[in-house]
Amino acid sequence: MRFFFVLTIYIMTSCAVQKRIVVPAPSIPQKLPEEKAPPLKEGVSGFIRFDQQEEAMIQAVQALPEFERLQTRFVICSDQYNAFGLKSVKECRDGVVKAINSISSEREIADVKSIGPAGSIMQVRLNDFGLNAAKWVLIENNDDFKFQSETIRGRTLQFLTGAIRPFINGHNFAETALVKAYYGLTETPATFAEFQVQIGANIQQDFDNRDPEVILFGMNESVITTNRQFRLIHRSPSLDGFLWCTNDTNDVAVPPINVDGQLINTKNLLEAPFPIFARSQKTFTQDAGECIYTRRNGMLGYALFDAAGNRQDAAPTNIVQDTASASRGLSGTINTRSCFRCHATGFVPIKDSIGNHIAANTSFNALDKQLGRIFFKSADIGAAAFEEENEDFAAAQEDLNISNPTEDPVNELTDKLRLEQDAKQVAGLLGITEDELKTGLRASTNASAILGSLLQPNGKVNFQALKDGLPVLIVEMNLFKDDI
Repeated sequence: MRFFFVLTIYIMTSCAVQKRIVVPAPSIPQKLPEEKAPPLKEGVSGFIRFDQQEEAMIQAVQALPEFERLQTRFVICSDQYNAFGLKSVKECRDGVVKAINSISSEREIADVKSIGPAGSIMQVRLNDFGLNAAKWVLIENNDDFKFQSETIRGRTLQFLTGAIRPFINGHNFAETALVKAYYGLTETPATFAEFQVQIGANIQQDFDNRDPEVILFGMNESVITTNRQFRLIHRSPSLDGFLWCTNDTNDVAVPPINVDGQLINTKNLLEAPFPIFARSQKTFTQDAGECIYTRRNGMLGYALFDAAGNRQDAAPTNIVQDTASASRGLSGTINTRSCFRCHATGFVPIKDSIGNHIAANTSFNALDKQLGRIFFKSADIGAAAFEEENEDFAAAQEDLNISNPTEDPVNELTDKLRLEQDAKQVAGLLGITEDELKTGLRASTNASAILGSLLQPNGKVNFQALKDGLPVLIVEMNLFKDDI
């Protein structure tokens, strides 16, 4: 059997000449295959072959009414079982459940159904999470691997579900849904102004009305800001809870401005401590911002914006960095998935270090001192705000039934994809044994040039090599196609 890749694969020959393999565009079968699926291959203890996975998915779909079949998709954790054992299935399930509820547009937390060998396949009912076929296609199209079965069982599953790729591996799902497809799945608008409208926030109005729910926090330094620059954070109400956004600045100097005869460095929070919404002349320069907001089901949502209010896929590394991921040998670039690691238990409580400075400093006029008293709240009010938000988030996480809510199961799952993988992990992903993988690599012409380190003792490959090498390997090994 093999997966059928919907892409054009360029294989480097030994003479460095590119050979182009053109694969026809896929289409959903219009009827069930007339051929009978071959018997399942002989099982291997502690290992779940791909044909076993497909058979479990088919049985699950066939047990459903027709209208439910079209709403059914699968997230596979069998590869985790194959590589790490039974415990890893629960860890994978936790990451999947947190990820899918984090993109849900529904009011209630929903669960997935564990099916198949070792309960390693997560059956997903799309509308339980406010998803539909079009949004699943968004996940399909942004998945780095785009595995697609061409087996009789695979075509049966396509017909029954009405989907080209009705399944995806767990770590691929989390990485795709929370990074590349995240804004599309959550329908996050392209601008900060539109984003506020979507979540029922109006920051300028709240500041103008001196809404008591508005709170400012100023930080002299932050561990995630590049060179530990200043950071200004504002909190305001939204339709389903609250919106928290940072005002972050890069390390590029700006000319000072003259305010009431004083030369002010607007990138120094001690001199310019207010966001633009406060309408003070001493407005802190914002080069980018990260926002966290409450979603309908109590989970947290994330969005990044530049100084002009345009949505960003990743934050500039000269402003903020994902130090937690970097410490694990991963990219330090902050994207929406990064937020899940840092905010595994919700908001990270901070103490304001600017309000008292404004009150005690004679360089601030009466209006600015008044703004400071209104928006930079007392320590107990600030602490209560963090406590309130985190209690609400904890209640939502409790409904997820994850094993350890103090850790982030999402990044624990995606780290396994993004870090180097050994032959056992790669074989488990493909549903073949480690010996079968190595035999295929030794016989390959081109895949071994990319993935050949897997043949070495303790050899591993990185994520980019997997993306480059798996399409070639699948073609050369003739994988995931029914044996003739």
